[in-house]
Amino acid sequence: MSILEGISQHPSIIIQYHQVVTETILPSLATLIKSSNVDTKVLSLRLFTEISSIYLSQDQYSNNIENKIDTQRLHQIITENLLTQFESILLDMDPLPSYALKLILSLLEQNTSFIKQFEDKGLIPVIFTVLQDNIDDDHQNNPSSTTMQSIVGIINCLVSNRQTNVQELYDQGMIDNITTLFFEVSGVCFDGEESGQDIKSATTMLQALLETLYNILKYVSDIVRKALQSKKGGAATAGKEAEWAEQLLMYNKPLTDLTSVLTQLLCYDDSDIYDITVKSLSLLVQLYGGENKDSMSTENMEFYSNALKKADVKKQKILLRVIKRLVGTDSKHADSMKQHGQILANTIKSLVQTASSHADVGMSSLAAEILKVTGHL
Repeated sequence: MSILEGISQHPSIIIQYHQVVTETILPSLATLIKSSNVDTKVLSLRLFTEISSIYLSQDQYSNNIENKIDTQRLHQIITENLLTQFESILLDMDPLPSYALKLILSLLEQNTSFIKQFEDKGLIPVIFTVLQDNIDDDHQNNPSSTTMQSIVGIINCLVSNRQTNVQELYDQGMIDNITTLFFEVSGVCFDGEESGQDIKSATTMLQALLETLYNILKYVSDIVRKALQSKKGGAATAGKEAEWAEQLLMYNKPLTDLTSVLTQLLCYDDSDIYDITVKSLSLLVQLYGGENKDSMSTENMEFYSNALKKADVKKQKILLRVIKRLVGTDSKHADSMKQHGQILANTIKSLVQTASSHADVGMSSLAAEILKVTGHL
């Protein structure tokens, strides 16, 4: 096992001899995972996961078409030997769940058809049980652990796939859990080194949470749009589609609690996080308008002002549409900007001047509407 452990650290060797590994080594490891000896079980699962992850993400290790690996045999080994064991492994003592979660995530990312098997084996409730246990574990107190990153990655895969039974995800408390994690992880990122936690891991986790949030909101947005189109077209299914759209809007309404966090992230010094934040905030506000009472707080207006100054023209327009939607759907937000938003108003006025010099009618129109509604024009 020690020799295999050494070889597993060299992806090029694992890929070169993939036929031998998949036909002899992986089946043997899968058998050893059933061992009653804890050390053997842990080591076997870790090696199986590491080797399988290399095959499931082989493109990043090798561009050689001749070494291209057919992962069908790997899927067969997992289905026949591990699928029925995943529940007990996930509910076992660390580090077994961590290895199993990494393997499941690699499978889902590489082959979405595995989602059906995943659901049929009742693994979605188990994943959320592990998630909740980790959130409740005061001793761990690490929302950005590899275990949590894998779970969020799995949830993102499930949400992104249109064949997933999303109702089960909502029944398992997906929204509350994602919201809780979002506050914890973003808090670590905002505190920086003072948090005493690994900022690199926290940033990676924040990126994963934002991608998951975006995919949730994109799914809801697509369903709402289709429901409106069906209603407009007089489709026979219009009533049923409208009911599902209304349910989804209700299920996801707690996500509006993240409005201020997302607004603050517009000024976070990471381009990847900034890009996905803009898209997520835009969708959230399109769906719920100014539902959050602090959407246009003095602090948030300063974040918008700073974000507008740094953004390119495309992002500036998106942010202006967000602000327009907020002040246009709730008079309290318009009043807030009227009374306390001079800094933001001045920034928007400067955009009007720039837009005028570039003959950007769209930018000028958006800015003018905001300034007029909020009494700054």
